[in-house]
Amino acid sequence: MSIPVVAPIFPADAKPRRTIFLSLRWKLLVGFTLLFSIVFALAFFWFYTFATNQALTRIQQDLLDTLAGATTSVDTDVITSLATDPGVPNASGQAWLAHSIADDAETADAESLKAAAAKDFGKATPVGFSDDPRYQQLMDELQAIHNIEPRAWPYIYIKAEGERELTYLADLWARYNPSKASPFMFTRSSRQSYNGLTELTLRLDSETGEFIAYEDPFGNWISAYQPVLDASGNAVAAIGVDFEADYVNEVQAAIADRVVTAFIITYMGLFLLVFLISQTLTRPISNLTVAATRIGEGDYSQDLSKIRREGRINDEIVTLTNVFTIMTNKVYQREQFLRKQVEALKIEIDDTKRSAQVNAIADTDFFRELQEKARKLRAQNTD
Repeated sequence: MSIPVVAPIFPADAKPRRTIFLSLRWKLLVGFTLLFSIVFALAFFWFYTFATNQALTRIQQDLLDTLAGATTSVDTDVITSLATDPGVPNASGQAWLAHSIADDAETADAESLKAAAAKDFGKATPVGFSDDPRYQQLMDELQAIHNIEPRAWPYIYIKAEGERELTYLADLWARYNPSKASPFMFTRSSRQSYNGLTELTLRLDSETGEFIAYEDPFGNWISAYQPVLDASGNAVAAIGVDFEADYVNEVQAAIADRVVTAFIITYMGLFLLVFLISQTLTRPISNLTVAATRIGEGDYSQDLSKIRREGRINDEIVTLTNVFTIMTNKVYQREQFLRKQVEALKIEIDDTKRSAQVNAIADTDFFRELQEKARKLRAQNTD
């Protein structure tokens, strides 16, 4: 009993799917390059973060070392004297103090006050904010700190009346760029600086709480604050140090430049290497495809052993070639067997046709008459 073969039924309006051929070589190239890009990006991110943290840690340590030395190099008696008997700002200090006050003024004549202050400040000699010898001594001590560590810009402040209020006594920026300095005897509030009056305090990011470099209109900085103790161990003031953090940016820029160059060179080398490897892998498959096409057309004389010869170390291509060779031989043998069966069937069909033709002739009246005449002739010859 034969089993009927049911052909698959497709919708009448079914259309063949459009496909795009993408060679195995290009799949390997795209796959490897994408994988390399992801791995390289992760490695770059890790190295970039690691180097940045190392650079930040290094300058942080330099900052703390500078701050520790600064707190022991200033004269606490002079600080105490200025705190109890404040000096008077010089012309430069008065102009800049008025200029700073004008920034925060909420009066109708704020702009005129600010303009007048700026005009007076422009005429003042930018040598500092006070001519008081005590102030100049503190400035000299801050200058000595800066001379030892040029990246450090120190300033001294004391506690003022009011919650978290500070009064600035000396800021080294007054000698270099007064626009960056806190005015002499200028009072304002600052939470992190205020904490520096009692303990070592690092300036942290207000959102994350992490110690990071920050940026302002004057550059990139890290900052720390530490109390200044007198001979009795009492905190009389605090020193803040703004430390230039451009080194971190320089490290980041150097990493970016060098990594991009290394990435381009490595990327090109990897692309070439994958291209050569993919050619080695795909060439046997391409040759096997060509051989399979010819075998499908009936040419069984293909020597598949030339595609990939067996050796001490074989792979899937060798296995596939061997399996394909066995399959081809079996297909050839089956085809030869089928041909012999077809030939035998043809002969049987021819014999059947011949017998049918003979029977058809023998069944005619003409053939029967001939048989009768032949029988009579044989009888006469016998008599």
